[in-house]
Amino acid sequence: MLKIVFLVLCLIFVSRGCRVIEERANGVTSKREDSSYLVLLEAYIVYEKKNLCTGSLISPNFVLTSAYCIFGTSFVNVHVYANKLRDEFEDKRSIYRVSSANFILAPQFDHLHHLNDIGLIKMPDSFTPKTYITYPQLPANPLVAETEINTYGWGLLDWKDDHAASYKQELPLKVLNVAECAEAYPNISWTTEYQGRFCGKAISGKNCVSDNGSPFIVNNVVFGIQSAGQLEACDGNQPNLIQDVSHHADWIRAQLEL
Repeated sequence: MLKIVFLVLCLIFVSRGCRVIEERANGVTSKREDSSYLVLLEAYIVYEKKNLCTGSLISPNFVLTSAYCIFGTSFVNVHVYANKLRDEFEDKRSIYRVSSANFILAPQFDHLHHLNDIGLIKMPDSFTPKTYITYPQLPANPLVAETEINTYGWGLLDWKDDHAASYKQELPLKVLNVAECAEAYPNISWTTEYQGRFCGKAISGKNCVSDNGSPFIVNNVVFGIQSAGQLEACDGNQPNLIQDVSHHADWIRAQLEL
C-alpha cells in the first residue's frame, strides 16, 4: 500500500525528479567470492565530506579505480572484501586508510572531460594478501564490439548512497561499436583525441549498478573502468562511457613494478 501511495506521489511531483528505488541498483545480487577483488572506497575531501565509489584490487599492493574518484581528496578508506554496503563490521571485511600521497593519476588526466580517467591507490604496508581474494588480470588487447562484459557495484549514483543496493550487485552489458557510441553521445568527438574509452549498454534494462570506478570484467580480465555516463546510463538508458584499461595497461604495469 505504501508503495502505491509513493508511486502516485511520484506521478504528481514528477517535475521534482521523484524516482522509485527500483530505478537504481537493478542488477542481480552477486556472490561475494565472485568478485572478491572489489573494494568500496570512501574518498574524503575533508573529514566532514566524503564521496563513495568503487575500485578493484589488481595486486596485493594496488587498487585500480577512476582518477575522478580520488582527485582532490585528502584520504581514502579502502573497504576490502566489502559485500553489504552499510556494514563495516561484516565478517572478513577490513578497512585501510590511505593518504593522497599514495594516489597515482594517469598522465594527462582531464577531470573536466573524463579523459585518461584512470587512478591507482597504493595500499599501505599493513595490508597483507588474503587467501580468499583473487586478483583480475590486465588486458593485452582492447575488446571488440558485441562482447559481453560484467560490471559490479552498489549503484552509488551521483556520489550518493541513497537508493543504492544493500549488497554488491552485478550486471551484464554488451560492448557497442564506435558508430553506436557516437550516436548516443553526439557531443563527444570519437576521433583519436578521445582514444582510451569505449561504451557498453546493459543487455536487459538500465545499468544502475556500476559506480564511479566500477570494473568491467571478462573472464577475470578488467577491460574497463566506469567513468562518465553513469547517470545517463541509469536515468536515460544511455550506454556507459567506459575507460579502456587496455589503452593504459602498459602504464599501469609500470606502476605496479615500482
